[in-house]
Amino acid sequence: MLRPYEDTPLEQVEKAVISGKLPRAPVSNKHEENLETNYIYELDKKCSLVNDFIIVKQQEFNEGDTISAAEMTGSTKLLTLHKIYSPIELKNMKKEFINLSKLHPPKEKDNFADQYIAFIDSNYEQEDDY
Repeated sequence: MLRPYEDTPLEQVEKAVISGKLPRAPVSNKHEENLETNYIYELDKKCSLVNDFIIVKQQEFNEGDTISAAEMTGSTKLLTLHKIYSPIELKNMKKEFINLSKLHPPKEKDNFADQYIAFIDSNYEQEDDY
């Protein structure tokens, strides 16, 4: 609103425009840090390593045993063998996990194996609910 009888505070306007606080960037335009484009390949490789590890260790351990995949996959998470998984079951879980990861890309690739092992554990728990 113009008020011709008042003085315009030019110093305050200049101070606000030049050295004022910047507004926040809109959340809808916020750039999300993504991994490099080959993260699907890396994810597939880690999942295959975990699957191979599970297939080998199922022959050595019994159902209910807890095993560590650290020496083969670099994972820090422990896997509980709730049941004997067939290679087809593991392949289907890997496919489902990769599709889920395409929708919600992981923040860092260092813990792909940990996330996949957690997915396998949660998948077994979901089977129990049915």
